[in-house]
Amino acid sequence: MKKFITSAMAGIALAASAGFAFAGDPPGMPHRGLSMDQVRSQYGEPIMTKPAVGTPPITRWEYQGYCVYFEHNLVITSVAD
Repeated sequence: MKKFITSAMAGIALAASAGFAFAGDPPGMPHRGLSMDQVRSQYGEPIMTKPAVGTPPITRWEYQGYCVYFEHNLVITSVAD
């Protein structure tokens, strides 16, 4: 069972790093697994950035109509205003 869970988590991590959208990702907003560079390239500069807080570091970028949250430099979620 432990081997299955490890394999499943590795597959999810691989999909996220490749930039695949997940079923719960909001349309038209950055999706889980994109890097900060990819978000800037695809969505432009944010209106405002908030510095990282906590451990692991969580950073928030604000765009018109939504915010993007990063853990380290990868998107963990996007939330509509």
